[in-house]
Amino acid sequence: MSQQEVMEHKVKLRAEGSEEVSGLVLPPVGLNEQDLARYLESHNIDISQFGQNGTKSLKNLSKELICADSFLLTDANGEVLRVLDQVMLQVVSPSGKILVCSAHVSPDGTRKEINMLPSSKGRPDESQFVTARRILRKQIRIDESQVKLDPTKSRICEEFGTASNLPWIKTVIRRRFIFASLMM
Repeated sequence: MSQQEVMEHKVKLRAEGSEEVSGLVLPPVGLNEQDLARYLESHNIDISQFGQNGTKSLKNLSKELICADSFLLTDANGEVLRVLDQVMLQVVSPSGKILVCSAHVSPDGTRKEINMLPSSKGRPDESQFVTARRILRKQIRIDESQVKLDPTKSRICEEFGTASNLPWIKTVIRRRFIFASLMM
């Protein structure tokens, strides 16, 4: 159909306002500082405590939410929960050896011993297996086709508590353990 025919037959090619939406861009995540303050106050959380005595500031919590490092939800009792998703990748070689990150080296050369499985925060917009593949690509720097992820051996461990830097909001840490075997 030509442009002229489209106009003559009054065919709509786009929904109104669609020029502002892109399927290629992820939707916004989190709350800006003002919206976060309103949300917390509506759940009877005193926002004047934020940023005091070593606690996380409202601005930093907002940034954490916008970066999708965590998200907030309300439980059945109406309490606000801060949820952190962490994917732990257990990579096993054919000989049975398990890959462990022994240390983190900062750009300034400072070395910090960590001795843990390769891990990353999971984003609310990605599955645990997408996060696992991101760990393979960006942290371990191995070709994803050389590793087989086994969903049948995946496990989730939830830890409930309060973080020392946010004592008035309950925090849930979801650790998702993904089993991966090297194919050599």
